[in-house]
Amino acid sequence: MSILAPSYADSSKGDWDKIIAEFNKTYPKVEVKLQIEGWEGFSDKVAARIQANDYPDILNDNAFAASAEAGILYPIDEVVSAETLAAIEPSLLANGQSADGKQWAAPDIASARMMAYNVDLFDKAGIAAAPKSWAELEEASAKLAALGGDVKAYGMPLGNEEAQVESSLWLWGAGGSWIVDGELKADTPEAVEGFTQMKKMFEAGYTQPNLEDNRQDVATLFQAGLLGMLVAHSPIVTDAEAKGVKVALAGRWPSSPSSGSRTR
Repeated sequence: MSILAPSYADSSKGDWDKIIAEFNKTYPKVEVKLQIEGWEGFSDKVAARIQANDYPDILNDNAFAASAEAGILYPIDEVVSAETLAAIEPSLLANGQSADGKQWAAPDIASARMMAYNVDLFDKAGIAAAPKSWAELEEASAKLAALGGDVKAYGMPLGNEEAQVESSLWLWGAGGSWIVDGELKADTPEAVEGFTQMKKMFEAGYTQPNLEDNRQDVATLFQAGLLGMLVAHSPIVTDAEAKGVKVALAGRWPSSPSSGSRTR
């Protein structure tokens, strides 16, 4: 059996190894070949294997529609028990459905994103608490940037891996939504406000210089103690703490002054 999966953090291979070890307790004669790849170019690696008719038996990916249409996927209920599927949060399970409602995929992990910050850098910069508004975020960023050296205030990954997540945070922080009256909209007043704030942060020198960085690029800065804040999931935080960074989580994502009067 072969598995192709992306790396979410340094611990990804270890997590899969534990799953495989449990599987082999029941099926000791089944050899499991695990291939872990970085997110950078992951879709290209998947496509290359499909084109070569070298299909992984299990693929951990969020893009499955084309494979389903090509007829190379099993419906998930043919390989996963009804009991297991029933134990998965329905809203997460729905992400694995095609437009006609057929279930082709199921989530294996889920994580919540929160703003994480470097406690020691905050202390050095004289920042008492995590920012709750864009104004406070700018104030904190200015203090972090003033520390000098290679320290950057905020990680803003807008590479092809993470742009949709990062931009959504700023849109939501302005009280907006991507869907308006059933249609995808990226030019609403809230979107303009959110994207303008992103540009403001970059032009002030508060972010890393290369906005085409992906999540792991800014995570590496954070884990090296050179980044004050970033939006992270739990493996990034765990990896940073393992490298000696004292991390705390903000209770909320900073928002614009006008977001309180809007709903999404």
